[in-house]
Amino acid sequence: ARDTERDRQRVREEALRRDLESHVAFLQDTENKKSHDLQQEVQQLQQSSHALSRTSLLQLQRMKEMELEVASKDAELLSLLAQIQEQKQKHLQNVITIEKAAKTATRATVDLEVLSAVAAIKSQMSH
Repeated sequence: ARDTERDRQRVREEALRRDLESHVAFLQDTENKKSHDLQQEVQQLQQSSHALSRTSLLQLQRMKEMELEVASKDAELLSLLAQIQEQKQKHLQNVITIEKAAKTATRATVDLEVLSAVAAIKSQMSH
């Protein structure tokens, strides 16, 4: 029964880990693509600068730079989210460990009570 519970727990933890890794990888891929696309747009704007007035070009470049800054902040937030998810998983593992320890302590208490009762019976039988 303990092995079955451990196996189930291992499966749950592995599923959580895979889910977290998959989610973080997806978010990072999305942010990398956004950043790459924005960088390409900035390059295209720079290449077509001869067709735009200097003022308009500077305004568009500043807009794209701001978008890149936002993408950078998004990446930072994703990193923090990944750290929070890891802490949640560690917390869950700690809770599971505590629950296992409590079950073990309960079993030990029951074992001691049984041994105490057996000792009392033996003591009474020897008198």
